Amino acid sequence: MYGIRKAVKKMNDLISRKAVIDIIHKEIGRTSTFAEHETQINIEMAVKELPTAYDVEKVVAELENMTTVCGAGTIINGGYIGRNRAIDIVRKGGIE
Repeated sequence: MYGIRKAVKKMNDLISRKAVIDIIHKEIGRTSTFAEHETQINIEMAVKELPTAYDVEKVVAELENMTTVCGAGTIINGGYIGRNRAIDIVRKGGIE
């Protein structure tokens, strides 16, 4: 079973809802009682109903609407970054 890690560094990190549901599905196949199975199904439904913490497309739209175009790039808080690069960063979520 997937236990709680000894040291949880961040509780507000963004995780994949699909990855959590995949873990639940894997555990459902290992359950031995109806009560365990029912509990896991209830957890899955609760995960599916969690509000979205980060909407990539909304962030991209804000970047497109709120940045000042300067040649081929964008000025954000006085610094220069290419608009497309900023959008790529948002879409990847910091994962390379």
